[in-house]
Amino acid sequence: MIKNLGLQSDQIQELLDFYHAVEHLSSVASLRKAWSVKERKAWIRKQPSLLSKGKADQVIAAVQSICKGRNGKNLTTERDYFSLSIGWHIQP
Repeated sequence: MIKNLGLQSDQIQELLDFYHAVEHLSSVASLRKAWSVKERKAWIRKQPSLLSKGKADQVIAAVQSICKGRNGKNLTTERDYFSLSIGWHIQP
């Protein structure tokens, strides 16, 4: 849509909805079946903190690093929520 409207990057501002992002982070953690409850909680605590500091790139990298195994496709879908929400494209 941005391209169709002929807008330049300095004319737009993209936002990531924090609360929906946290829901997606919970989904990511729940897909990691090999993690203990403690590991899931620790991972979920860390990621929103990074988001609130404007470090979405680190969150995307954290999700990307675990996009493998039995739930790899589902994890990739969750990762894409973040990359598409802020206009980033990640190579598989």
